[in-house]
Amino acid sequence: GNVLPVCPIPTGTQTHPVALRSNGKGQLVRSAGSFGIVLSHDDYDDGKQGAKYTQVRLRSGEVQNIPHTCIATIGRISNPNWKDSTLGKARRARNFRRHPSDHGVAMNAVDHPHGGGREGSKGSGHSSSAWGWLTKGKRTRRSGPKGNTMVIRKDHEGRRNVSPRHFVRFIKNN
Repeated sequence: GNVLPVCPIPTGTQTHPVALRSNGKGQLVRSAGSFGIVLSHDDYDDGKQGAKYTQVRLRSGEVQNIPHTCIATIGRISNPNWKDSTLGKARRARNFRRHPSDHGVAMNAVDHPHGGGREGSKGSGHSSSAWGWLTKGKRTRRSGPKGNTMVIRKDHEGRRNVSPRHFVRFIKNN
């Protein structure tokens, strides 16, 4: 597709790798089969020389402000069914340089927070990564005024579970 700044892209257009800075590379919407939808173009003055923003809806349902000077590519990324393929055997996984992973409870205490103990003991508290970060529901974004100020609607606030075709039709009718 064409690579151009987000300001001339019409509303309702599907875009992929969207940059967050005017001189940066595409950081949003990069995985296979994904796309973002341009919702609107705003002339919002944030005190920084009258910066103008475009609202883009990501696949997670999040709506984010993108400066007009940032670039994006029109269209969607190919290969949407990549996760439907099965490798079939361990040798093919090793050909893709995927290695078998060990469970933390099978490691020593110096190697993982779940490690140590005898005979597969599992009483180590909440699950965590090898570096001690909590998993399973731990928020990863900063909250409050130090968080991302460009996010208009977070992905967990009223996500619309509709197909992209219906969503574009909804935007054009309203």
